[in-house]
Amino acid sequence: EKKMRQILDGKGTAQTVAELMRIAQTTKAMSRCGLGQTSANPILTTINDFADLYASRIKDSNGRQLSFDLHEAMKAGLEATGRKLEGVH
Repeated sequence: EKKMRQILDGKGTAQTVAELMRIAQTTKAMSRCGLGQTSANPILTTINDFADLYASRIKDSNGRQLSFDLHEAMKAGLEATGRKLEGVH
């Protein structure tokens, strides 16, 4: 839960995602019952199928955000001034 919270809060790194995946795979492999063996599936599935969403939340080892959306970063300022962002898509 702690690793997932770090990622959701934008404080995780690629290593955090790798650790979360390792924990999920270990849980799946070491569980003795069907419930335990499938309990990690939501984590593993989202990491594999929605990698871009994880990437948008993690930071590099220097604490910098790995992705940057210019439109999103300037949205509030543009709305406040009534301006438009010309020539950038």
